[in-house]
Amino acid sequence: MCLSSQGPWGATVSHPRTAFFPPPLSVVLWGALLWAGSLLDLALGAGTFTLGVLGPWDCDPIFAQALPSVAAQLAVDQANQDSSLVLGSRLVSVALPTGCDTPHALATFLAHKNTVAAFVGPVDPGYCQAAALLAQGWGKTLFSWACGAPEGGRELVSTLPSAAHVLLSIMRHFGWARVAIVSSHQDIWVATARQVAMTLRTHGLPVGLVTSLGPGEQGATEVLEQLCSVDGLKIVVLCMHSALLGGLEQSALLSRAWARGLADGRLVFLPYDTMLFALPYRNRSYLALGDSGPLQEVYDAVLTISLESGPVDQSVTRGYGVEGLSLSQVSPLFGTIYDAVVLLVHALNRSQSRGAGLSGAHLGDHMGTLNVAGFSQRIRTDEKGRRLAQYVILDTDGRGSQLVPTHILDTGTWHVQSLDRAIHFPGGAPPARDSSCWFDPNMLCVRGNSSSIYPSIHPSIHPSIHPSICPFIFPSIQCIFLFLELHMDSMSESRSVVDGGSLRSVAQGSARSLPAPQEPTNVALYQMWTVPGPAFDKRLRALLCPLPQQMRELRHENVAACLGVFVAPGVSAVVLEHCARGSLEDLLRNEALRLDWTFKASLLLDLIRGMRYLHHRHFPHGRLKSRNCVVDGRFVLKVTDHGYAELLDVQRAPRPRPAPEELLWTAPELLRAPGAPGRGTLKADVFSIGIVLQEVLTRGPPYSSSGLSAEGTAPRPPSSACPRLESPCSGGALWPSGNPGLDRTTQAHLPGLTLRTEFLWLKPGSQRQPCQNGS
Repeated sequence: MCLSSQGPWGATVSHPRTAFFPPPLSVVLWGALLWAGSLLDLALGAGTFTLGVLGPWDCDPIFAQALPSVAAQLAVDQANQDSSLVLGSRLVSVALPTGCDTPHALATFLAHKNTVAAFVGPVDPGYCQAAALLAQGWGKTLFSWACGAPEGGRELVSTLPSAAHVLLSIMRHFGWARVAIVSSHQDIWVATARQVAMTLRTHGLPVGLVTSLGPGEQGATEVLEQLCSVDGLKIVVLCMHSALLGGLEQSALLSRAWARGLADGRLVFLPYDTMLFALPYRNRSYLALGDSGPLQEVYDAVLTISLESGPVDQSVTRGYGVEGLSLSQVSPLFGTIYDAVVLLVHALNRSQSRGAGLSGAHLGDHMGTLNVAGFSQRIRTDEKGRRLAQYVILDTDGRGSQLVPTHILDTGTWHVQSLDRAIHFPGGAPPARDSSCWFDPNMLCVRGNSSSIYPSIHPSIHPSIHPSICPFIFPSIQCIFLFLELHMDSMSESRSVVDGGSLRSVAQGSARSLPAPQEPTNVALYQMWTVPGPAFDKRLRALLCPLPQQMRELRHENVAACLGVFVAPGVSAVVLEHCARGSLEDLLRNEALRLDWTFKASLLLDLIRGMRYLHHRHFPHGRLKSRNCVVDGRFVLKVTDHGYAELLDVQRAPRPRPAPEELLWTAPELLRAPGAPGRGTLKADVFSIGIVLQEVLTRGPPYSSSGLSAEGTAPRPPSSACPRLESPCSGGALWPSGNPGLDRTTQAHLPGLTLRTEFLWLKPGSQRQPCQNGS
């Protein structure tokens, strides 16, 4: 059976439901000739710089219509003839088909370690991190539009602004926070959906559903049933090929949504793939929207976000035979590939001009400000090499076959502006706006009138909490009542545990019905209800505003993400991300868990990386101990409780006297300070790191073999408390052979840990003396 469906850029084609959809014969021949020429250049070897274009060109018909060989070779030929570029070598390109599953794609990438100097790709976000790490070891650079916005890594360059951040800006403009993400069953789109969900959740948005389509109409029906079960849903992000480009899965899903009445305006559907290229819309009719069928009608509920572009630069294509290609039969991803190669070429040119030589290493360092011609738009980057672009929101009226622009987003400012043309919503009105607190970085929203949240909440003043609590970071018109289930380890230390249940199911139950932790851990479980109460003090609000913003900007794999700050008369709390395996102390005391030396070294490196990041941001911890180092489900250690002292200082709240056992990690100079312990410092953190290190190596409490009681360390620990605890900064081994708590087996393994002095301690030994005369 053959179906008539929409081809790329508006062309109508017929193809079997399951058959491969090839591009026109002339296009295939053109691509084959260019690919053969690339192989000839590769065979020549010396004097060439080879770039490879990774992607599922061999297994996905719509991706194949991007003609990666043609796009890359067109950009390379243009660069080779550009007299303004001083490359010192001839550029060649080669398409690298990766298959459609992530393991095969990574294997293909590995196979070209020695044949390609730099890569355009990956297209699959599922192996972006692995590819970036491998590229770092190989001395190569990746130029990808699919991997999101890296945190400044030199091995991964984003050739487009983050599509997830574009989506976030659009959602913020319209006030739509509650979102679901539906993907195709292919690995590429499943990984894309996870990436989008992670970004939105990082920004505090309620992602109610992340799912993928099953086979056939039954798969679409099951997904629609899941969407109907999500309360307050406003947006459905579709991570799959657009129906306008021949995407059968999206066509089927939208048609089924129309049949079930979900295209009546209650939901807005947003295709994700169109944010990765410039979709032509000027004087362009899409025949898939012109048959007066369900797809045309349901597209009234679809908003298409795409790169803004002008006409194709004829100077780019003139003289290269591309005029013979029918651009209406080529995927618009063609232009994205072309522009990525242009960025790579200009980074290579700057690297060469700065004396770095003809190398694909660290090309991200040579991006800088750029404004050059691309395939259908100017390619602009800022001084940090970040891509700048404009995106348009395209709409239909449910009756025509053309897309019209209604809004434009400039990623230089991330502001959305109207183009004086209203969006045509089914029913005449957009979905209702969600609370603005979802988009305020200084607020933490509470879902509905009765909800439960499980972040780590660290109460600071009173263990008994009553219903008159008013939040600061939560909406000012609401107040929170906290119910404590299980037990608190101490007044100043507690963490939370949560299972994978839904928020809605938990909210309908009681605290006593919540499941107990599946692992032995001394953590506390909290449940919250919203109750009315008075507005919070505006003066204190103004004082506290900068603190949560500063803490939310701390983003590192080994630092627990701050979700917000809770402040009320008599109680304060820092709300941090949940880590399922409890604290490091819990892990060390769990005798059923075997910790080999490699595992211990991994935990210590995580701790050091997290603390180095905080110190690099001039953010002393002040309370570091094994009890507030938590471990997630992947056994990655994360530092928590940072910012706690600053929260108390801003409130000018009295500090309760810690129990003696809480001071075992505290540096001596803080214990000697007036009103001990004093406020934390970077140097004091170094001492605390050493104590945690000893705990990990011995799997025992601090000073476990010294014979001292906890009271013996406070407020002025005697010199015998650590007479042999030599500072690692003084050089040599981490500890001398007589260090308390380290048996011979432990000492024998210490050299194998290879934890160098500069890793463990951030200040010279002369500035970090664990024990001084007269202590």
